[in-house]
Amino acid sequence: MYPNFDMLQSNWELYTGKAFLANWLASILNLSEPENKKTAAIIAANFQSCNKVAEIVDRHLAALSPSQLSQLPPNLQALIQKWERENAGLFGSPLEEAALKAKIDGRSYLRLFFQPSYEGEPMEEALEVHCVPNTAVWVTRRNGFMQAIDYSYSEDGKRLVERQFLDRRMTVFQILENQEIIKEFRIDLGGGFSIIEINLPPLITASISQNQNAINFALTLLPHNLAYSGWVQQIIFNAQPPGTWSYDAAGRELFTANPAGLPSGAGVTQFIQGLPLKDERSNLIGYTTPDMRLQQPIDPKTFIETDRAFTIAIYEQCHQSFVLGADLPLSGVSREQSRRDFVNLIDSDARKLGYNFSDLLSVANFLLGSKERVVVSVIPKIDRGIEHKKLVLEARSNRLISLKTAVEQLGFVADVEAELAELAKEKPPVPSQSTGGETILDSIPPETATDGG
Repeated sequence: MYPNFDMLQSNWELYTGKAFLANWLASILNLSEPENKKTAAIIAANFQSCNKVAEIVDRHLAALSPSQLSQLPPNLQALIQKWERENAGLFGSPLEEAALKAKIDGRSYLRLFFQPSYEGEPMEEALEVHCVPNTAVWVTRRNGFMQAIDYSYSEDGKRLVERQFLDRRMTVFQILENQEIIKEFRIDLGGGFSIIEINLPPLITASISQNQNAINFALTLLPHNLAYSGWVQQIIFNAQPPGTWSYDAAGRELFTANPAGLPSGAGVTQFIQGLPLKDERSNLIGYTTPDMRLQQPIDPKTFIETDRAFTIAIYEQCHQSFVLGADLPLSGVSREQSRRDFVNLIDSDARKLGYNFSDLLSVANFLLGSKERVVVSVIPKIDRGIEHKKLVLEARSNRLISLKTAVEQLGFVADVEAELAELAKEKPPVPSQSTGGETILDSIPPETATDGG
């Protein structure tokens, strides 16, 4: 069946934040009902968001650093540098953009092609690569293996499809218009395709999307709460509102309310009539005692804690909770475990990307006339934690940093000040020669301190 490219789905709008408002409204309102449209417009005018999805994805890609490749032949190294120089866009080089889209949607595609405008130039100058939209590619599989790839594009106002499939070791290319083959040719690509599919475990899962919606929900309600409940409200029971009493021509007593009301601040004052009191014969004998109550605004802490709870949930699911440091109610050991999980995930993605880029560069090598396959590895750019802690301990032992800085950097405790207080109980203060006898805590390395000073 001819693929419907327009029906393919993507999480890209979650990464950019464009889907936040629509997702938020759909979670609380049935937008098919006309009466909800006015409510939706009010919410949209005050909508607030904080894009944690983009934070976790960008941090993951910064550590993955897919543009760093090892064991790369000099001619292909120059080719990649050319791609990075000529094709780098808003999301980096084509290789970086492909890794980004793969971590968002779970897949992405890199396509090799010869630039027609470079006719007559060396093949290295004409060979280009670009990260094509996922919605432009359709893959046919059999038993999990790729059998054919369709790439949809527009040319001279026509919608064409480039189809690739293997015939033994040769790659067959067909150009289709309205499902009719208008061109066909074969190239020896070593059993590969000129479009490479990249598959990585997506970071944006249904759970993370729900957590992001909850964050936006809390942040949107916060200013809404300030607008509607941000002022102290006075409720006066069984008391006469401001005004004057007078008599009409018939001698009937009349009450005229004062529109200015009581002198008060920016709050709201409500008057509620008290309950009448009657005797056993149902005669009115009075009213309940007047009373005034104050209704305080909703504490914004409710919304702040909600934001914090779901932020922690997002970071934990992506193994990035170690980034939150002392803000996260976890032990230092738990944060170290989170860092190790993050490193393992980065290493796994780097290994998979290495396979994909090896396929890409092998096909590029065949297009340039070489019949050799290329094997490369992605080199992650990541702080693995243990090495960092060794440097902190060494700096502390050489008196290059303070004890407080060392405790903060090691990250074993959540409350640094409390930990310093406990350390002070274990070892008496050491007299400082530079302060005229005043004492400071641990001004020398702990291993050389003495009890006598």
